[in-house]
Amino acid sequence: MPESWMEKNDPIGYQPLRIAIASHLGAARSVSAIPDQVLITAGAQQGIELIAKALINKGDVVCFEEPGYTPAKIVFEMMGAVVKSIPVDDQGIRIDILENTVKQAKLVYVTPSSHFPLGIPLSLSRRKALLQWAERSGAIILEDDYNGEYRYRGRPLATLYSMAQSERVIYMGSFSKLLFPALRIGYMVIPPMLVKPLAALRWLSDRHSPVIEQAVLTDFIDQGHFARHLRRMRTLYSHRQLALVEAAELYWSDIMEVPPLHGGLHLIGWLKPAVQVEKVLIAAKLSGVELVPVSQYGSIESARAGVILGYVSFTLAEINAAVKKLRAAYFEKPIPL
Repeated sequence: MPESWMEKNDPIGYQPLRIAIASHLGAARSVSAIPDQVLITAGAQQGIELIAKALINKGDVVCFEEPGYTPAKIVFEMMGAVVKSIPVDDQGIRIDILENTVKQAKLVYVTPSSHFPLGIPLSLSRRKALLQWAERSGAIILEDDYNGEYRYRGRPLATLYSMAQSERVIYMGSFSKLLFPALRIGYMVIPPMLVKPLAALRWLSDRHSPVIEQAVLTDFIDQGHFARHLRRMRTLYSHRQLALVEAAELYWSDIMEVPPLHGGLHLIGWLKPAVQVEKVLIAAKLSGVELVPVSQYGSIESARAGVILGYVSFTLAEINAAVKKLRAAYFEKPIPL
């Protein structure tokens, strides 16, 4: 590790880490960028805040997925943006509704690799249509690729950044999801025209991220540990997702459907028509199983209730036991664990 980590650091981040990230993104996500376009942040949330401060004025239109990542929406609203919620279906954000309802916008925030919270990818045809709409409307696309590395089946679809013919896409990622939550290091790939304004905002905010963590992460990437970690976790998480799907089919078939996804860090349990989400949440609390309703991330009433099911932090035995416990609590009768 060079002694330069002890020196005053550039607001956009530790240069060796920016070089390592640019190299990794080029190989893994087809994101072509020079290190000077990579800005290190204290996680994705700070990246969203910096973009909002740099680009959003009171009254500007920001388009947002419905349901979507509520903490991002709150940041845009705090900056005075008029947030337009665009529904999501099984192919991602509804571009037809976007085109018919929004003719001009400052920004659109999307999670195309793995929609939050539904986990579905934005289809290729809609990626192309979204890029075309952005050109016509003058909007900048903020592409949050928060867990795009975790795809377990099939080839990942191209990033919006790699498909764009202009500098209308800002690409954002985070190591908090790829490594561990306490590591508050994220990054953005930004157009050259935004480098100086965002660097100034970062300096005024908190100067820069802790350099020692950036230096250690640089070595972790450069020495090949990060790539090996991702390969191991893809295998492990795919097994855990399968375990949850199979256990749900066995014990929850009369409560909810839990379809598999091609990637991501959670699944959605879609409740049966006669099942009340409140009763499921009570059963989860009684059994010590943490569930979050999908409605927590939406402002429009959905025709179908669902709950978010995390699985990557648990062993196969823990997943199976949790599924059994929730069923027992829901029907108020014991079941062998």
